[in-house]
Amino acid sequence: MATIKASNTLDSSFFKSLKILSELGDEYILYLLEHALIKRYDKGKLLFLQGDPVTTVYIIRSGWVKLFRNTVDGTEVITSLCKEGDLFSKSAMVGKETHPTCAQVVEEAIVYEIPARILKESIKRDLKLALNVISYLSTSINLLDKQVEHLAIMNADQRLACFLLHLCTNAKGPSVKIKLPCNKELIANHLGMKPETFSRSIPKLRPVGVVEKSDHIEINDINTLRNYTCVSCTSAGACIACPASQWNVPEHYYAS
Repeated sequence: MATIKASNTLDSSFFKSLKILSELGDEYILYLLEHALIKRYDKGKLLFLQGDPVTTVYIIRSGWVKLFRNTVDGTEVITSLCKEGDLFSKSAMVGKETHPTCAQVVEEAIVYEIPARILKESIKRDLKLALNVISYLSTSINLLDKQVEHLAIMNADQRLACFLLHLCTNAKGPSVKIKLPCNKELIANHLGMKPETFSRSIPKLRPVGVVEKSDHIEINDINTLRNYTCVSCTSAGACIACPASQWNVPEHYYAS
């Protein structure tokens, strides 16, 4: 772990891009930056354990972090994979005193750490921030609802396709090359499938233009992949991976 020197210009620009901090003004952004630490963590670093006191709010600048719990028999269950721009340790915003999950870095990450008391005090004083927090928590609940829906109505191949689409949100054209953010076993756990099911699902997506290479995955046509998986989702056309401007209800879709 290493502490990184802050750059107010770059960091301020990043903070302003976060929905939870939108329209709060330069003065408040600088106030947060004054109290934030920026740290680089190696893969495997545990940030906190389930039941630890909540003292810090984390915002990912780059890299990936998994949130997970362990069952009584020792099985690890991943509840979320957090990426750039994600805020975790939401417990700090709703008054909980302990973490409901563990957090571990799965790919080298740069993370902003803000004292929980700073955010709590700010929420009490600033109505706009309080409304942003409510909106952010509502979005998080909706995402959890969608995960439950996908487990109920999508097959394993479609759930994997949806995950890949969420890695393509910054794509500039119809085709894209992506790297998986972490190992296949972690992604499989997150998607509610066994690692061997995950491995079988990738080649089964070849008919819809997904090709696995040695160090990356190629998607030949993002819209074809949307037509395969999003037709089964109630959020089609209202999702960051399937925006309305790029979604046309297909007359048919590929079967796996």
